[in-house]
Amino acid sequence: MAEFAIRPISPVYYNESDKYRSYPVASGEDFTKGAPVVMASGEVSETGADPASILGFATAGVSDYSWQVDTIGYVHKRVPVAVADREFRGTLEGTFAAADVGTEYGLVEDATGYWVIDKTDTTNTRVVITGVDDEAEVGDTNVPVTFMVLDANRQVVG
Repeated sequence: MAEFAIRPISPVYYNESDKYRSYPVASGEDFTKGAPVVMASGEVSETGADPASILGFATAGVSDYSWQVDTIGYVHKRVPVAVADREFRGTLEGTFAAADVGTEYGLVEDATGYWVIDKTDTTNTRVVITGVDDEAEVGDTNVPVTFMVLDANRQVVG
């Protein structure tokens, strides 16, 4: 059986109707690409464990935008976010079974520093698996999957 590399969460594809936003980053944040983010007080920050509210996923890490500084303090670092109302690609951590497609799971930050779908978490569900990459087979580990954030867990910002 194959074992796939864990990769950051990213949007599956781009359409003109897809929503990307560039939000100010809360002070002290250092999240990486693919991190789920939440907005509070007009700024985004990485969600905590078992995030009940997800604005979207960062399409770049905070360090990728470290060049956004000035000596006067007018620049407020921003990071692009793919809003949670679309399909994403990520890693299903664990051994893949055919029944995983259509099943709801939680999210967790893996030891690699990337966020993954946590197959062991069927209590704090936040996403539903919508598909699996063609090269993945039943019994493979850490397979690339497509998923959507559950409606109840999407943070909507005006």
